[in-house]
Formats: sequence, C-alpha cells, structure tokens
Amino acid sequence: LQEGTTHMIDTLNNTLQQGGACSAALTAEQRTQLPTRGNQGLIIHISSSDQDSKERAVAKINFLSLTDYVDPKQKTGRGAAALSSSNKSMYTLMNVVQALNSNHSFVPYRQSKVTRILQDSLCKTSGAVVIPSW
Repeated sequence: LQEGTTHMIDTLNNTLQQGGACSAALTAEQRTQLPTRGNQGLIIHISSSDQDSKERAVAKINFLSLTDYVDPKQKTGRGAAALSSSNKSMYTLMNVVQALNSNHSFVPYRQSKVTRILQDSLCKTSGAVVIPSW
C-alpha cells in the first residue's frame, strides 16, 4: 500500500497523471519493477476544514481494479493455485455483498485483503454503491 496527501484538486490531478501518489518519487527502473498484475486500488478521502482548522471527514471513494476472472473449466497453462488466487478476491467480494443483502449475522470480510480494506465501506449502514465493470 502507498499513501499520498494532497490539498488541492490540481495537485491530485498532476499526481494521478504521473502514475500514483508515491510513484512520482520512484526512479524509472523502480517503476518498471512494480507489479503489473494483481488487484489495484485508489482510495480517496475527502475532508473539509472549518474556521478553527479542524479537519472533518466528508466522504471516501474507493476505485478497484480486480484481477481478471479465470474460468476454472477452461484448459489453460495456469495451475490450480493461480486460478484460485486470481478468483479469490472476486468470490469474496461477491460473498460479502450477498451476506449483506441477505442480512446474515456473519459477513466474511476477513477472507481477502480487498474486503478487509473495504470493510468500512461495505457495511450495512454505509450506503455504498458497487458498480461492476466487465
């Protein structure tokens, strides 16, 4: 995980165009060594300051790019472990959403890193909207 802070929209736009909050400080060689596969995400915390300079959280927006779903029935050169890891986040996210919609007492947040990170957004009282894109 990487974290960066910005206080102006223009600065955020420039940072995102350079490839992320922390990658601007990396050398070209270090950037090429960053993983290109796997889940990727961007979490934006929006806050405002009052007259006493006290910050107050206003909103949080999560953008996720999950690894591609791999159909285990298709014959590929990938082993069972690779299939399992690439589908785990998607299955866990679907299980969490299903448990929330069904009002289950147990919600399986801890089954993947993605759902642990999103736990505060994916609760019954958050009013979250999940928009899948295929």
